[in-house]
Formats: sequence, structure tokens, C-alpha cells
Amino acid sequence: MTYALVLLGGLMAVVVWWLVRQTVNVKPWVEQRSIEIVHGDGALSLPSVKVGLGVFLAVATSLFALLISAYHMRMMGEDWSKLALPRVLWLNTAVLILASVAMQRTRIAARHGQLDRVQGGLIAGGIFTFSFLAGQLWAWQQMAAAGYFLTANPAYSFFYLLTAAVDQKPVGGKS
Repeated sequence: MTYALVLLGGLMAVVVWWLVRQTVNVKPWVEQRSIEIVHGDGALSLPSVKVGLGVFLAVATSLFALLISAYHMRMMGEDWSKLALPRVLWLNTAVLILASVAMQRTRIAARHGQLDRVQGGLIAGGIFTFSFLAGQLWAWQQMAAAGYFLTANPAYSFFYLLTAAVDQKPVGGKS
């Protein structure tokens, strides 16, 4: 578990370093080529970015629909036991809502061309996002300390699956 946290921390440090290395003035969303008019050559009328986003949303929606369906079907099993959730998950929910609010305010500031508010909003959104991830790690540690391991019960397995955890092994034991 400690090695995984160190690896995750190192990975996050590399990502943050790479993002900080990029300047705020770089606008990769601005096209640097001339606009060409396409006359009915059979190409899609939608930009490829919108098509890709639509495909991604369809796949993500299908995945979550299947997970929810499997969850409800598995709940009917005799070996299902109710899971006591750590209270930190409520705090995590609030932090995630704050991150969403910060990003929405950043979007509005970007539309109005207020670059100083955009920068502040991105920093706030990033802080809330990393706080959410730290809260998830804290919740998983609380679950493991209480004996709720991935393979102990189907309810625990679904909790870790739906919150994107990897297999956690009990200290000195097998999972």
C-alpha cells in the first residue's frame, strides 16, 4: 500500500511538473492553420472532436449502466452484506462539488476574457481535485483498516470497483 502511494505521488509530481512547465499563454485549442472550405466530399459535417466526445460519452454511459445493472443483480445474492461507509466520503462529495463550481466559474470567466480569474479558478479547481483524490485514498485506507478488503465480500468489491480502487492486501495476510 505504501509503495503504491509513493508511486502515485511520484506520478502526480511528474504530471504537475509537466503542467506547470506549460505556460498559461499557450492556447492549444486555437487552430494554427488556414480554414479550408469543404464542398460535399462525403465528410462528416460535425468536427471530429464532437464525434469523439459523443463516442466517449456513449461508451462511458454504457459502462456505468452495466455496472449499475450488475450491482443491483448482485445485491440479491445471499452472501451480500451491507457496507458501512466512512464519513470522509461525505466530505469528499462536498469537495467534488466545490471543484465543479470552481471549474464552472472558470468557464464563465474564460468566456468573458478574464484571464486572471481563469488562472485562479484553474488553481482552485486543481486544489479541490487533488483534495478529492487524497480523500478517496483516505477513505480506502479507513475501509482497509476496518477489514473491508476487496475480496472479503461482494459489497466491498463493488465499492472499490465503483470508486476505482485497486486490490488492497491486509497487513500480514492474504487478500
